[in-house]
Amino acid sequence: MSALSAQLSEQAIQKSVFAHLRARAVPGAFFWHPFSGGFRRPKEAAIYKGLGAIAGLPDVMVLHAGQLYAIELKPRPASRPRPSSG
Repeated sequence: MSALSAQLSEQAIQKSVFAHLRARAVPGAFFWHPFSGGFRRPKEAAIYKGLGAIAGLPDVMVLHAGQLYAIELKPRPASRPRPSSG
């Protein structure tokens, strides 16, 4: 398996983060993903914008005890193969 195919996608990382939060978040924590990214047709984008969608929001938002925590997830870049020493 190559390093690229073994790399976790941002979606897979996000699913793991939410599974972790569901299992281990402190009582009273509220967490969500703001669905504002991704491709939208122009008409659909205009509707979302009119409803208050904002580009560039973080992937995970956590609200607890009056504090808002925001997490932006990015997959690790695939490592380059090293030349064999031989």
